[in-house]
Amino acid sequence: MKEVIFVLVLGSVGVLFIVMGVLIRIGRYKRWYLVDDNSMFYHKAAYYGFIPWGLASMLAPMIIFLPTGAAEQGLVVYVVFSLLGIGVLLTFWQPWWLTPGWVRWLERNHNDILDILIEEGDQTPNWARHVNTQEQLEEWVAEVRRKHGL
Repeated sequence: MKEVIFVLVLGSVGVLFIVMGVLIRIGRYKRWYLVDDNSMFYHKAAYYGFIPWGLASMLAPMIIFLPTGAAEQGLVVYVVFSLLGIGVLLTFWQPWWLTPGWVRWLERNHNDILDILIEEGDQTPNWARHVNTQEQLEEWVAEVRRKHGL
């Protein structure tokens, strides 16, 4: 019975991490990309590790179903720790190709006002509506530039 609970809990956590990682990556929760929140429970780039952490969480329970000392058990441990390591690495180093296009566009073309855009995001609860399309994104940048006399 304990094994079933272990599998269900870790599997559920894994699915949750994967779903959150995918939704954030495709832009469902855009707030994660710009809003600068420095609380101890939030790291701006933590979502980059969500998918590998979710996969590791889903694979870890396989160990209890394999015979003790089996080569497969060692392989599962190796894969799980590799995925955990990849998740930690992605939290501190994000490859440019994992960052959504609209964020890369802002960094490339408007890095000079990125801090102001982040501040605007903090002050505007529904700021994410400004980045749904390229046209909206460009209008938002122009609006912020006008507002701040830039």
